[in-house]
Amino acid sequence: MRIFRQPSRFILLSFLLIFACSPSSWASEKSAGKNLYLELDFDFTSGDYGSDTTTDSTVYTLLLGAYLGDRWDVQISAPYIYQNNSYVTTSGSIHYGSRMAGSPQVSPLANGDGVGGTGGDGTSGMDPTTTTTTIDVRDSQSGLGDMTLTLGYIWLFEGQVSPQVRAYAEGQLPTGDEDKGLGTGGYGVEGGLELFKWTGPFSLLGKGAYTWQEDRSDLGLKNYWSYEVGLGYALTDRLRPGLSLWGATEPAEGVGNLLEGKVQLHYRTGETSAIGAYVMKGLATASPDSGVGVFIFWNF
Repeated sequence: MRIFRQPSRFILLSFLLIFACSPSSWASEKSAGKNLYLELDFDFTSGDYGSDTTTDSTVYTLLLGAYLGDRWDVQISAPYIYQNNSYVTTSGSIHYGSRMAGSPQVSPLANGDGVGGTGGDGTSGMDPTTTTTTIDVRDSQSGLGDMTLTLGYIWLFEGQVSPQVRAYAEGQLPTGDEDKGLGTGGYGVEGGLELFKWTGPFSLLGKGAYTWQEDRSDLGLKNYWSYEVGLGYALTDRLRPGLSLWGATEPAEGVGNLLEGKVQLHYRTGETSAIGAYVMKGLATASPDSGVGVFIFWNF
């Protein structure tokens, strides 16, 4: 497992700057009240990703965020992942099926760089303290996944004709164990735009983003584009069903493009709380075959 490795210090520092910015805003928003939010997500997906093996992934995600005035927002998310095998690597909404060889994955665990020694005693340069562990991809795995930090800014508020336009930058930290399929083992940065507009009882959503991935594993990671379009309908002041379509270009060598459709239901339980659920269907080989999820949201 390799976490926070060289030479990506500048990326980590940029993430930390997100939380160091505008301390006066933090203080003022806290006094105003209801500018922090907490969200708990549960997501279950199942699919074979073009192989003969079905992988079930369960992800519990804790999100904590804050509204920094009228335009700025910041969020940190921490996922905990359980998979019935590690043929597939899970990171965020992407499942990388590049570990489908079926043979056990072997990774050296050592002090330092795992090489050590001079080989003068006929041990081929291996340090006596070096140990080797075998991770069988057929075994179930669980643990912390790749965490993300997000900073958003509303460029344009919704008007009679114009939509709300929000720009955001999201950084991925390699906190998941790539040897167990719980993370990519590298940093990532995503930048994108979100558009939202109410038209009578209908709500329209559009999103486009570009993601850079640091390829420090055997997954063959690639930079990719992603998009989402959605349509919601306000049945009442509290209840809103909706449909959405999400897709992405190939995020890793040999994976293929991604495409997923969702049917969603959101319900406002109070002035500062909401719950929701969705059913998902994969529309591409590299996407999960199916999935379900629920969320609970509090604003305080």
